[in-house]
Amino acid sequence: MILARAVWRLLLVASVAAAGAAAVRATLFDRDFRAGRSAYRAGRYAESLEQFERARKRREGDSSVWAWEADAAGAAYRAHPDDALIDRTWAGYAGAVLRSPLDTWSWSGIAETALLRASRLDAERGVDLATLDRRSRGIADPWRAAALVAAKTALTLKPSGFQELDVLSKVHRSMGEIDAAQETLVRSARMMPAPSFHEWGSGERLVKPLYDAILRASREGVEATPLFERPQLHRDIGRFAFDQGDLESALAEFLAARDGASPEHLYHARRGEAQALAALGRVDEAIKAWDAAIASPWAAPSDRRERGAALRQANRNADACRDLRDAVREQPADDGARVFASATCEAAGEVETAERLLREGFVVPTDNVGLARSLVDFYVRTGKASTAEGTLRLWVRDYPEREEFRQWARELASSR
Repeated sequence: MILARAVWRLLLVASVAAAGAAAVRATLFDRDFRAGRSAYRAGRYAESLEQFERARKRREGDSSVWAWEADAAGAAYRAHPDDALIDRTWAGYAGAVLRSPLDTWSWSGIAETALLRASRLDAERGVDLATLDRRSRGIADPWRAAALVAAKTALTLKPSGFQELDVLSKVHRSMGEIDAAQETLVRSARMMPAPSFHEWGSGERLVKPLYDAILRASREGVEATPLFERPQLHRDIGRFAFDQGDLESALAEFLAARDGASPEHLYHARRGEAQALAALGRVDEAIKAWDAAIASPWAAPSDRRERGAALRQANRNADACRDLRDAVREQPADDGARVFASATCEAAGEVETAERLLREGFVVPTDNVGLARSLVDFYVRTGKASTAEGTLRLWVRDYPEREEFRQWARELASSR
């Protein structure tokens, strides 16, 4: 009886100790995992990679930490290319799908990492016409073949996945299969008609046939969405068209985005409309659109700067001076805006305002040599050469180590 009680006590102590150890491991895993995500979202990818690696070692069976580690390694590689990071990216996504075979994000990650390996090999070895011909006929090198299998697996697991379609399209484009790439992109755009959700909608310059096909598909996708979602989608398509240089389509989409829009979405639509009109050279219409946008409580200081530029283009320099001066007041560190505002106010005849804008840009001339030079040029241009000379004399005296000040003084003396 005594022996049985002792055994039970030992078992109880062991179970409590095991539970405590598991709790400690879970706490440490959670700490590292959270730290990794926080560093990743802050753009500190090397740090996040270390945190995810620690978390993964604490819980090897968790597929999500493998995927996060792969994401961090890929982001770190894009910031500082290193082949070792490609290996860690591949290992992370492979570890994730081994533990969770239905993880389409990681299957797509495998495809993109395989493409990255293939492109690295192309850069090292070069690519001849025979190789390009083989790829266009579907004969892929090992890494592209792996990418194709992984991308198709992801899409099979998630047929409604527009991101999976985007990755498959990238594989087709890498292999020179343009028709297949276009068909895939069209399906993706129709499924999710907001270009900003796609990699190709975030700055990639598209050839016209591909762009036209995507634009048509995106518009078809909008028609299939509820009415309340359409203003935001039209605006997103408008921004995409604007970035692609299709200003007429951009304007049409921004105008369509006004229909049924909430006050905040209406502001963004008006803003896009104004930018498209200005780019098209329809300055008076652009100013009216800017007026409507700036009247909104969501207006930003940059809106006044853009309206000021349009007003300057329309030779309404006094109004432009007002807007640009206000924009500088809101964003005092923007030297380009300050110089432009000063030149505009000078053109409007508001010479004192123009001078003040330049002078307020620095405390001492060595803080901002570019603005200091602009001030000297302003004095010369407005008939205040003696003020320029006196200013340069003081700067040469106070900052004898600055050769540019002495050079400016010599140039001014020789020009008189």
